Amino acid sequence: MYIYICSKKPLFLYKPNPELFDPETVAYALSNIPRFAGHCKPYWSVAAHSLLVRAIAPEDAKSLALLHDVAEMITGDIPRPVKEEIDSEKLRYIEEKATHAACKYYGVDFCDFKARELVRQADNQALKWEMAWFFGRGDKTTHLEKWAELCCGPRWYDREAQREAFEKALFDLAESNKQKR
Repeated sequence: MYIYICSKKPLFLYKPNPELFDPETVAYALSNIPRFAGHCKPYWSVAAHSLLVRAIAPEDAKSLALLHDVAEMITGDIPRPVKEEIDSEKLRYIEEKATHAACKYYGVDFCDFKARELVRQADNQALKWEMAWFFGRGDKTTHLEKWAELCCGPRWYDREAQREAFEKALFDLAESNKQKR
């Protein structure tokens, strides 16, 4: 079972090849996938969300934070309430395999459970800010717009700016971990 990705190669769901998680492919896919099933204005992608989670996460979890939603290049962004209703073991398995493959490509420790918990906390914080900003749910004093500009630049609401910022962050991550090896 596989899907074709933008590099015109098959990505096998249950045994994804880490080499298919290169910065261009991941950035292209995740910047084209809107958060909240496309219901937020201005445009906000999974790539931009991942940059926000990385900005919030503590230093020792930033690399994993950048990759925390990489499986969505296969599944798309499934809003949390829908995902909780689906409760699919197969979906979780596909997500785990994809995240593990991406972590292998970028030299990130997928089994660092402390970092995974820190990323979960940062992801929840980002979700609260996004809900307040895009849907008026909760405290809007977080100034998500300033965080978004910090993550994606002055054109933060632009899909291409989100792709460029995310691709650069992925290239930097790959390069920094290559130098460590």
